[in-house]
Amino acid sequence: MSRASCPRRRRRRAATRSFGTVAVLLVAGCGRPAVLDVERSEARIRERLSETYDVDVAAVTCPDEVDVEAGATFTCRARVSGSTVVVDVRQRDDEGALDVAPTRAVLVARRVATDIAEVLADRFERDDVAVRCPGDPVRIEEPGATFTCTAVDGEETKAVEVRVRDVHGALTYTVR
Repeated sequence: MSRASCPRRRRRRAATRSFGTVAVLLVAGCGRPAVLDVERSEARIRERLSETYDVDVAAVTCPDEVDVEAGATFTCRARVSGSTVVVDVRQRDDEGALDVAPTRAVLVARRVATDIAEVLADRFERDDVAVRCPGDPVRIEEPGATFTCTAVDGEETKAVEVRVRDVHGALTYTVR
């Protein structure tokens, strides 16, 4: 069969349960190398990001065709709560298992505020700390970036500097 007469490939997928991993069945034929089912990969990446970060992921866009090669990488773009985040994808094997990792931290402001309030309440043995982090409800931040939240403890108000330590969303807080 010539390449010109190859039938359209049917695409299927299977998902794994491990964090950050997506498995997609492969398509090959007509003497061509196996390729990932990109459409299904995009759908699974969107689901994984949404589930992991509890955010709205409007779309994921990956290259139109990706040859299967264990260890090979490619990049996709995800639209997360109105912002774009680049997602690095690595092929774990030649069976379609993919590791997925955003290149910037995806931070949900309400979770950051809750965490700060809990840390401050434990540190100062108070249970009436309220924290507000202005800006977008979801922040896409580079490691090393900082932003300021406001903590109110009774009648005292303090600025809390938040520093993003890594792409996984590890944070440090400094009360000013």
